Amino acid sequence: MDRSSLGIRDLDLHVVKFGVDVYPTIEVAAERTHLNIFYEEASRRWPELYEELLSSNTQFEIAKRFGSAGAPGSAKGQTFVLTPRGPVFLFPLFLPPPIGATGLEGDCLDKLADVRKLFFSSLPGRKCLRIGLCRELVFATGQDSWNELLTDKTEFANAQFVGGESLLAYRDAKCNVRVRLQPIEIARMRRLPVGTQIAEKAGRGLRVELDVNNADVRPLEDADMEEILTRATGLWPDALLDYLSGGRTA
Repeated sequence: MDRSSLGIRDLDLHVVKFGVDVYPTIEVAAERTHLNIFYEEASRRWPELYEELLSSNTQFEIAKRFGSAGAPGSAKGQTFVLTPRGPVFLFPLFLPPPIGATGLEGDCLDKLADVRKLFFSSLPGRKCLRIGLCRELVFATGQDSWNELLTDKTEFANAQFVGGESLLAYRDAKCNVRVRLQPIEIARMRRLPVGTQIAEKAGRGLRVELDVNNADVRPLEDADMEEILTRATGLWPDALLDYLSGGRTA
C-alpha cells in the first residue's frame, strides 16, 4: 500500500478518549453515592453510550454493548472509566467488522460537553487541571507492512526487524501533541460450532495514537478546555493523514 493512499476508508478501529486531570482526586469509596447519581442520570439520558456499571471500592467503569445483543459480532466497549487522575470519557466511533460505524461520531463533542458538565455537577468542588483528547486508530493495510515508518534499518547483527513502535512528541505554545505508531497484525475472533472462539489472522495494520493536551498544568476554565479540544479535533483527519503519508506537518 502506498503511504499516500492511507485514508479513512482503511479504518478498522476508531476510539476517541477525553481525559481530565482533577484536583482534589476522586476516591471511589468516598464518592460512591455521587458516582452512582452520575451513572443513573447518564444512562437515562444517553442509553446509546452508558449501559452496564462495573463498580467496586476501587473501580468505577461504564460499558456499552455495540451491535445487536447476543448476535454474532456484537462487542462490549468501555465508555467511561474513573482513573486515579480523573474521569476518562470514551466514544467508540468505529469498531472492527461486522459492527463498523456506531453512530456516535456526529455529535461526539456536544455529548462530551454535556456529559462532562453532568459529571462535575455530580461531584462538585473539583478543579480541572488538564484535559486531553486521545484518538486511537487502527488502519487495515492488507498484507503491506508499515515498518518503514519506524526505521529504515531492517537488519541488526544478522537479525531481521520484526516490529516495534515509536513515540514522537511535539509542543506548541499551548498544547502537547504526541503521535505513537505501531505496525501490528490484525486478528478476528471466529466462533466454532462447539462454541469455542479462536483468533484468525486478518492481515496487517497500523495502530496510531494521537494525543493532544494542554502543556501547562493549571486550573482550566470552560474556554480553555474548548480551545484545547478545538486544537485536538483540528488535527483529524487531514493533518494526521498528511503526517502519516510523509508530509510530517501538523
